Amino acid sequence: MIQTYLINLDGSDERLAAASRGLAEQGLDFERVPAFDGRGKSTRDLPLYDEDAAVRYMGRALLGSEIGCYLSHMKALRRFLESDAAQALVLEDDCRFAPDLAPKLAEIGRWLEARPMWDAVHVSAQKMRMRTLLQEFGPYGLYQAHHFPMLATGILWSRAGAEAMLKEGGGKIDAAWDNFLRRWLTRNGRGLGVWPPLVSTSNVASDIDSAAVTRKTARRSAIYGLRKQRRLWADRLVAMKMRRSFKPDLAPLPQGDPAQG
Repeated sequence: MIQTYLINLDGSDERLAAASRGLAEQGLDFERVPAFDGRGKSTRDLPLYDEDAAVRYMGRALLGSEIGCYLSHMKALRRFLESDAAQALVLEDDCRFAPDLAPKLAEIGRWLEARPMWDAVHVSAQKMRMRTLLQEFGPYGLYQAHHFPMLATGILWSRAGAEAMLKEGGGKIDAAWDNFLRRWLTRNGRGLGVWPPLVSTSNVASDIDSAAVTRKTARRSAIYGLRKQRRLWADRLVAMKMRRSFKPDLAPLPQGDPAQG
């Protein structure tokens, strides 16, 4: 069973209404997860945030909206692990859906049920480079995403993946959520992706990105450009190495296994 969680900031009624309509059209029930609101708060006081570590890794301090996004996704994963669901689709509320999202997501989920080689599946990638095809589902391909895509509008999680993420990324926040996922899943080789995407980003205006502090005005390292390039190239080099050494384990499942088909 796949449980759907929708992260939505209190007061973001237009986004909630648009996402609710889209999910209703798909016949998908969902649980709303109130987003963490970091507006008006000092980022240094937000839970788990390590600004010095963020400046070392990202080259700059994080914004309150980025920290809030990270904390909100962690909250959704905890909700998932409190449920009996085998998999969880975690959506941000600026989402819109392919017409066949529900049946294709169910088909992909069934295929993955007895295959333990994954933690998370990016279903909303705008780009997917350095990939290896695992299985086709009509017009969609399920790929090993060696260079895990950015943005996190829609991510399908396994229980093992959610547990591992909360253990790996739940102690200190030193990166934006999508940067953390890329760093972690590129290195552990357990990130997958669907292409073309089943979920995309809508044009509904954000209620949280209007803060006076922006990426350009937040605290920056004196060598911001070098730190950013080091981060980008480190991820690419790891991804290239992982792709070269990748050997998919796609042995047929036992007869009668529910994940077949």
